[in-house]
Amino acid sequence: MKITAKQLNEIASLSMLNIKQEEIDEYIKELDQVLTYADNLKKLDLDDVKPAKHCLFEERITREDKVVQLRSKKSLHNDINLKDTFIED
Repeated sequence: MKITAKQLNEIASLSMLNIKQEEIDEYIKELDQVLTYADNLKKLDLDDVKPAKHCLFEERITREDKVVQLRSKKSLHNDINLKDTFIED
């Protein structure tokens, strides 16, 4: 899909952007690249691809809660719910 200078000016007007005459060719070139890329994405076979829940592939690493006895009370001297070397809820 090719974008014309008229279309670019209409988009700029709707977006309330001021585009200088000397910038038009550069914007047309860049928008054509974006539209070409989007057209290429449409060609991909994504039938077997599951939709992503979000764009980050972040894995949450958690551990199972365990009750452990501390070696020293010094590390918990500010904790008011300390009983022996255990923390009370």
